[in-house]
Amino acid sequence: MNAMTKSSKIKVRVVSEKDLADIFRIELEAFGKEAYPKWVFQQGAKLLRRTFMVAELDGKAIGYVMAHVKGKIGEIISIAVHPQHRRKGIGELLMEEIIRKLQSEFGVKRVKLQVKVSNKPAIKLYEKLGFKIGARLKEYYPDGEDAYEMYLDL
Repeated sequence: MNAMTKSSKIKVRVVSEKDLADIFRIELEAFGKEAYPKWVFQQGAKLLRRTFMVAELDGKAIGYVMAHVKGKIGEIISIAVHPQHRRKGIGELLMEEIIRKLQSEFGVKRVKLQVKVSNKPAIKLYEKLGFKIGARLKEYYPDGEDAYEMYLDL
């Protein structure tokens, strides 16, 4: 079920400075000691303004997706949803919106991302959206875990 049909109160929009504290809390809860530092989001809000989006509920960010574009390739830098709001279609909604935006506004032909090989829920979501597993990146993450590089051709 799409998050919009579940709750029409959820709005996906570009990030604003006021979202950064909520986003960083979500990042810490989602990734713990492997979380990106706060400055990554501060820079993202300035430099990736059009490709850094949040899912908002009642004026509060409950999820985000951050991407960048290089030529005709869009790359998802990070995506996370607050633990209380997971399994409600919000991650899917964010991914659908960023993919649409990358294609329509930037002419992107391929979207790629990296995901831990153990992150089965994320892999399942990405496959549902049409992503395919490409390379396996050995010891990609700080904890030594491998990543899959996944891609979606548009």
